[in-house]
Amino acid sequence: MEAAKTCITIASSDPTGGAGVQADLRAFAAAGCFGVAVIPMVTAQDGVRTVGYSILPDDLVCNQLACAIASHEISAIKLGCFAMPDAAVHELRRICLHREIPLVVDPVLVTAGGDRLYPPGQAVQVLETLRPAIRVLTPNGEEARLLATELHEGEHDRPRQAQLLGDWLGAVVVITGGDDAGGSDLVYDDGDHAEVRPTRPPLPVPFVHGAGCTHSALLTALLAYRWELPAALSAAQSMTSDAIHSGFSLRTGVRVPVITPESFRAGVE
Repeated sequence: MEAAKTCITIASSDPTGGAGVQADLRAFAAAGCFGVAVIPMVTAQDGVRTVGYSILPDDLVCNQLACAIASHEISAIKLGCFAMPDAAVHELRRICLHREIPLVVDPVLVTAGGDRLYPPGQAVQVLETLRPAIRVLTPNGEEARLLATELHEGEHDRPRQAQLLGDWLGAVVVITGGDDAGGSDLVYDDGDHAEVRPTRPPLPVPFVHGAGCTHSALLTALLAYRWELPAALSAAQSMTSDAIHSGFSLRTGVRVPVITPESFRAGVE
């Protein structure tokens, strides 16, 4: 790897450390990146249920983003939290386009207990504003279903969901694998579908907390190092699978992925 790159994560805070900004910064560090955080929302959750959350004031979120951008030469940005004021969303779009910074969007739309975090339409509005700047969208199966349904009413299978979202955004869409997909990621890129199969079988655990965050943060780090997208997608998927297997379980029973510098180096060799 070359000299360390700086990556921004825009994500909520998770007190378990398994997901959100904590998982993103851990993945950035494992990849040798300097992690910078903008936190629009603070949650109280245990990986199984969300007790509550609070959205920070608009001016504080805008100032966090302005300070992060002013302080660093940014190589890639990950957006996971949509509780963003319009001014911050437009500034994010401007800076990504002006500096040609790759933007990975991991649309966290529901709480650990399955409740919607945002009113219907808010996520679509944010994505519409950011559309020219988005390089990759990485929803899980439920997030892809929610977004595709907001765009086009009705039930759609995974390939159709990926196509709806990809054609609308003009971006690559990766619907990350879950129990219903056998762990495989579905990639849609400019009319073509491809499947990225896991390198290891899914663990027989009730729930994995933070896998999507870890995957998209690793992808962001690899794009910061200017990896080609197909190779970055494959490596991020493989390393996330390994991180789940080498992770541990919280007292609530959920599995937390653990990525280390050693496992990252092994994943890119």
